[in-house]
Amino acid sequence: MKADKLKKELLKLEELAPCYLYISTSDSVLEDRIESVKKFLKGKINFDTDFKIFNGAEEIDEGEFNNYISTPSLFSLKKIVVIKYIEKVSASLQKKVINLISSNGKGSANVIFIITALKQKFNPALLDAVRKAGKVIQLKPPLSGSLKKWLEERSESDGIKFTEKAASLLIENVNLDLNLLKKEYEKLYDYISSEAKKVIDEDTVRFLVSRIYSLKILKSVSKLIFPLRNFFTLSILSSSTESLVLIYK
Repeated sequence: MKADKLKKELLKLEELAPCYLYISTSDSVLEDRIESVKKFLKGKINFDTDFKIFNGAEEIDEGEFNNYISTPSLFSLKKIVVIKYIEKVSASLQKKVINLISSNGKGSANVIFIITALKQKFNPALLDAVRKAGKVIQLKPPLSGSLKKWLEERSESDGIKFTEKAASLLIENVNLDLNLLKKEYEKLYDYISSEAKKVIDEDTVRFLVSRIYSLKILKSVSKLIFPLRNFFTLSILSSSTESLVLIYK
């Protein structure tokens, strides 16, 4: 019975495409997808030797990448390479990934690529290569309704309660980021668990949870302010020798 189950799992692993590209504007959605992949692979591969994450937000050591790719697996049918934030990966490494995916798609691929991107600003040839050899999947960011549902279910199971305004403010403050919502929830839970009344109101959320603004908004403000920084010096001279100088740095 166990042998049949193992055979079925191995067949599932063999049926995976050589590559998957997940694109979403939500970082938490992409992180959740990686966690889902890890759960699926549990018991199917050796994570110590055959699963590795390369983060494009940090400088990727191409030598380490090449060594991992070229080393054959002795413990698993497939090796898994996760590349996060492919749009931030160097052009040379993007080209290498394109070549590897293209060659894997033609025959027996012993390496499976799991690639994520927050924006579609990477080599267009990569998109074409993944479409031919694997799957490109667009993931929608979570809606406030789904976050609110998670919050209601989690708080109910923990025996605490959010007021309507508190729940809305919390979801607004985390900028619809599920992972961040979970972290901030734990902070609020730790606080309220020591209180006699297990109700979190709007003031509690405002006090403990800082608002996270969209990166797009911050960039827009930065673009507006940056050109004006040399012109934001205002000097008001009075009839005396005193002066008031306001300088934006």
